[in-house]
Amino acid sequence: MEWLKRYTFFNLALLATGIAAGVILSNMIAGKAAGAQGIVPSLILNFGTMGVHVHHWIWATALFVAILKINKLNTIVKKSGYSNILIGITLGIALHGIAWYDDWYNILLH
Repeated sequence: MEWLKRYTFFNLALLATGIAAGVILSNMIAGKAAGAQGIVPSLILNFGTMGVHVHHWIWATALFVAILKINKLNTIVKKSGYSNILIGITLGIALHGIAWYDDWYNILLH
């Protein structure tokens, strides 16, 4: 838990705010139930007779990893606190995608 010692209360508050914002934003934009159309259409990549559904938790997790990599390389972003909000938002989006839908694991479409 060494990483936790480096975080101040302010940084943790920014992270928690970001998570809440990510969940609320996803809830407003995504479909209300599994398979329902939301404001933003689902991202489905077609490969012949097979498709890959890129759920919002998948791209949010990829974005989360990218932000962590950028954050590790860039000390200006690290010290600003903006990365804590962005990390929180991507975690909130991923959390929403997994916790709110029962088909979160259905990635391959036939």
